[in-house]
Amino acid sequence: MDRLDTGRLTRALWPYVALWTAVTVIVAAVTAFQIAESRERELAQGRAEAENLARVLQDHTARTLDGFDRALSLLKTLHERGVGDALLKPLSASLVHTMSTEVERTFNRFDRQGTLVATSARERPAGTVSIGDRAYFADVRDRPGESLRIGEPNVGRVSGHAVIPLVKRLETADGSFDGVIAVALDPARLVHLFRSLRVGETSSVGLIDRSGRVYVWSENQGVARPATAGTSPVTVPLRVDTQTDATDLRIEDIAGPDSVVATSAVPGTRLLAFAALSEAQILAEHRIAARNLVGYAALIVLMLTVPIVLVALRAIREIRRRRALERRYEDARERARTDPLTGVANREAFDDHLRHLHAAAAGGGAPFVLAFLDVDRFKALNDRYGHETGDRALRRIGDMIAGSVRRADIVARMGGDEFAVLMPGADRDSCVRAFDCLRETLALAVREEGWPITFSIGVVAYESVPARARDTVSLADRLMYEVKAAGGDGVRYATFRKGRLSSEAPRQRLAA
Repeated sequence: MDRLDTGRLTRALWPYVALWTAVTVIVAAVTAFQIAESRERELAQGRAEAENLARVLQDHTARTLDGFDRALSLLKTLHERGVGDALLKPLSASLVHTMSTEVERTFNRFDRQGTLVATSARERPAGTVSIGDRAYFADVRDRPGESLRIGEPNVGRVSGHAVIPLVKRLETADGSFDGVIAVALDPARLVHLFRSLRVGETSSVGLIDRSGRVYVWSENQGVARPATAGTSPVTVPLRVDTQTDATDLRIEDIAGPDSVVATSAVPGTRLLAFAALSEAQILAEHRIAARNLVGYAALIVLMLTVPIVLVALRAIREIRRRRALERRYEDARERARTDPLTGVANREAFDDHLRHLHAAAAGGGAPFVLAFLDVDRFKALNDRYGHETGDRALRRIGDMIAGSVRRADIVARMGGDEFAVLMPGADRDSCVRAFDCLRETLALAVREEGWPITFSIGVVAYESVPARARDTVSLADRLMYEVKAAGGDGVRYATFRKGRLSSEAPRQRLAA
């Protein structure tokens, strides 16, 4: 497809392409907006779910700690009033009958050195366990107060389970330290809570302190895990046998970078209940909705593209049809302006070019050269060798003239054995060289063929032009006939300048 066809196709299709582009951009923008809105909506719902879960866990933890606080406060009062440890087992059993695990049903009293002196556990005799090296024991010993103290997660030396210690300070009548009464919060409670709330597999709930250090968390279908040294949120089971020191595990290590985390403070403690939901789980439905939206958008664009393509194909076919008609018209027009025998321009084409050059020169444009060439004794050639040879001679003469001038020059057959040459922008000197060379070329071809013909040529260089275009033809034609009247086989040059024609004597026959 040429440049003209491409331009036509562009003009024909650009409104449809612009419409397709605009609708596609609008559909893409609306789809992107809906996807972003859907994502934000799902994340907001996920944050609300995490906040609700954290509040539920906080409330559950607060009520659990409040129950332990009341039980420890009662046991502390009884001890400080001298009742002794005799009621530890029956009272603890009656106070904690609602506790869910055996770990939480065990109450222990430790003396000033942290040695176990009384317990509700039957299998653990007094004097065999010491918590004197525990950080929470030192904190209770050195800081008087009635509040419940929550220790770091560890493996309980009485129960042997991973626990969170809860202790109350015991005091003598004068307020001095008299040991502690302790119980343990069992992380297995979180398992029960986690399963009852039906949280997905990739979610986590747990307890952290205000610095972000994890006390306990639950994940993967409710496996509760204490945050003790050497533990991992993936592989370490609920029960830990040997490790006792607190680790520096942080909530960021559990939740991960792509999670929604919500916290809720447990009143009266340094603990925070947290819930973490993975974005992958929250956005599961969003991804399905996003795929559907993209599919709908692609369908809309496709439905719009099909008619555009059909219109484009139809436009291409129509443009090709029109172009074929134009080319046939151009070929017919060219044939109408071309001499059918010699292939050079005919008289009609010559007249058109001459009118254009004359008008341009009259308006101050470039000069031009007009030459007329007549074949001498052409009738004798026809009579002697026949019209077929005469036609061949005319074709060869036309080819030699066209080959001796520039591509921009116009060679025309004026009729019979007469030819004309128009040379736009040429001057006298350049045309002299061209036509002297043409005479030699023609003479050589004639000698080779043995034809009894010569050529009479009249050449006029128009530096200015007469008032009428036909006068330019008359002047060149007159020069050519002057050569012919002088015996032919020659060329005569003239220059038309300021309304006057100055000519030279004809240059006659070339040397044989």
